[in-house]
Order: sequence, then structure tokens, then C-alpha cells
Amino acid sequence: MPRSSEINAEQVKVVMSANAEAGFHNGSAPPLGYRTYVAERRGKKDKKKLEIDPAERPLVELIFRLYMEGDGTGEPLGIGSIVKWLREHGYTHRSQHFHTGLIYAILTRETYAGRHYYGCRNSRTNEARPREEWIEVKVPAILSEERFQAVQQRLKARNPHIAAPRSHTSPVLLSGIGRCGCNGCISTMMLMTGKGGKYRYYACSNRRKKGDLSCGGNNVPMDKVDDAVVSALEKRLFQPERLKALLGEMLDASDAADADRRKRLAVLRTEETEVNQSIRALFMMVESGVTTPDDPFLKERLATLKLRLSGIAEEAVSLERQIGAKGGRITPEKVERFAEAIRARLRDADDSQVRRRYVRAFVGEVVMTRERLIIRGPNRALELAAAGEMPADDRVRTFMSDWRTRRDSNPRPRR
Repeated sequence: MPRSSEINAEQVKVVMSANAEAGFHNGSAPPLGYRTYVAERRGKKDKKKLEIDPAERPLVELIFRLYMEGDGTGEPLGIGSIVKWLREHGYTHRSQHFHTGLIYAILTRETYAGRHYYGCRNSRTNEARPREEWIEVKVPAILSEERFQAVQQRLKARNPHIAAPRSHTSPVLLSGIGRCGCNGCISTMMLMTGKGGKYRYYACSNRRKKGDLSCGGNNVPMDKVDDAVVSALEKRLFQPERLKALLGEMLDASDAADADRRKRLAVLRTEETEVNQSIRALFMMVESGVTTPDDPFLKERLATLKLRLSGIAEEAVSLERQIGAKGGRITPEKVERFAEAIRARLRDADDSQVRRRYVRAFVGEVVMTRERLIIRGPNRALELAAAGEMPADDRVRTFMSDWRTRRDSNPRPRR
């Protein structure tokens, strides 16, 4: 027989869950930037909801601005630097000092995009519950969805498990994006110096770390490579006519082109609905007991569907920007101004960090040999930047030279 305390706990859980599903706040301290107000009175009980606190909202916006743009005197700040900046300028979190964990929680809290969640953790064990068990409560948004997602992309790109911490502050222009191209080698290229630092080279990490010369011990002079990459971007990419050719589809302002874009957008919206229905069907299979949450097929299928949703959203945003009624449309005039500004940034030798940021924004990979360079980058980055948005530096595991099954990070043998 269950004890009375267990019965009471279950009843409280049911009541609070129903309260959250109805859009009410359950009494915990509201997130920074929000306060509670009485939305309804039922008998002797006040039903409260969250609203934006005008006194705290500027502080939330400041934290996001420091992370994305900085304080106006330099580069965007990292989480640790934000903590230091806020303390130096006398800001507190409801009379308590900020710390890195709190700043990270603020930057990742979906409440600021209008989605507050209840029941994310088990109150008894403090273990995180599966996301599908969370209860979403709509609240007024402090940030736009685009702004919030841009922050999440930058957090992901700077995650030390994805990109090496040194790659964000390294003075090496192509740190993290240089690859060896000799004899099929795809190892990263890293700094090598000679004559006490007088000479600097990009060298194959296989040579530096393992003494492996199977690729010929590839190393190339750093100054020549950097100058070649910048010159290629400046002369072959960031010229107005070249950009107009690459972005020709976006620059087509005809009524017929807009009609085609609207048709494609309608197809994407239909596909989006179908994908969402497929995701709901998978969850219904779990609820009905047809499958279990840890079914490998279920996880793989869900990941595939979510990836397609992301692709649909990205293409839809691009189409909406191109349709004539949208104010953010790319125009020939914007392309010319953008090309001129980028060329100036690429030649700004006084600020190496800004120069690196612009190169990495448009270059995904530089494959090097002693004879040639291959520079790769997506047109998507050009489209965003020409429309007035710097693309996020969203990289994958750039700092791992290789990955070996059954050794080091994965010691268990294959089945």
C-alpha cells in the first residue's frame, strides 16, 4: 500500500502540472527579467502568470548584447568575461553576484524567446526529465527567436567539446580550419616555428604530434598562405560582380521569381506540417506502448526528422528574405556596400581578432599543400551577411586530429 505522503505528493504533482498546462506560474522564483501578476482569482486562490519586469529587462538584454556584440569597445565577450564585466560595473542578480553558471543558464533559457517550461527536473532526485515530458507555458518574449537562436549557435561553436578553446583566441589566422592536403591526409594544420620564432609555418599535425611523415611532412609558410587566402577572398569573392553572380537567385526581383518563391515556400510549409505530424506519431507510439523511448530506430528517426525541420526553417527564412515585400531583401546596392566593407576588414592588420572572425565567417576549410590551396565555404554565409547578418561561427569538432574506435575515447571493442 502506498504511504499517505506518496499519495499527497502525487496529488500535488497532478495539480501543479494542470496549473502549468493552463498557463499559470507555479510559485517558484521567476527568471531574471520577469515578475508574477495575479491573472485570475479562484475562490481564495490567486492564479499567477509571468510578465516582463521593466526594471530587469534591460539587464537581460545587456547580457545577451555583451555575448553577441560586446560592450562597444572590442570583441564579443565570453561567459567568464561577462561575469567580470558585470561585477566591475556593479550589476547584481537580485542582490547576488553573477557567476559563470548563472550567465550560461540565462543565455540558454528559452523563456526569453517566449517558451517557459515547467517540470524539467524531478523534484525528488533533481534528475533531468526527458524534454517530451516538459510542460510549455507561453510567456511574453524579451528576445526575438532569431536573436535567441543566434546565441545558441555561438554557444555551440564555442563549446570546448566541439571547438578547441584556443581556436577562438589564437593569433593564427586559419587556426582550426586549415587541413593538410598531401597524399590523402586530412589532418589539421598547426603552428610550427623556426629560428626562435623568426619563421612561422602551417605544419601537418601528424608530423608535429606523431612524427608521421606519410604525407611528406607537409609544412607551408604561414605569411604566404594567409596572404593568399585573404587575396583570394578579396579579389575573387568579395567583388560586387562576383557576388552578384553567386547571389543571382536572391537578387532576382521579378514578379515571376517572387511567384516561384511563394510556391516553394508553400511546399515547405506543407512539408513542415507533415514532418511535425510524423514526430507526433512517434511520440504516440511511445505513449501507446508500441515502442520504448530507448528504441535505437526511434532515436534515429526522430533525429532525422528534426534535422529536416531545421533545414526547412533555414530555407524558408531565405525565401522570405528574397520575396519583394520583405524589408531585409538583398539588393545590388547592399551587395556593393557589403563587398567594400568586407575588403576593408580583411586588410585590417591592426585588429587580428576581427580579421580572423571575418575570414572564419566565410571560410569553412582551407586545404593546403606546397603547390596549391583549396578554399571552401558555403553560399549561405554570403547570403546572410549580404542581408545584414553576420553568420554564426558554427563549427564541428575542429580540434580533434583523428578519432579511433576501440582506443582512447572509445575503449570497448566493436560487437
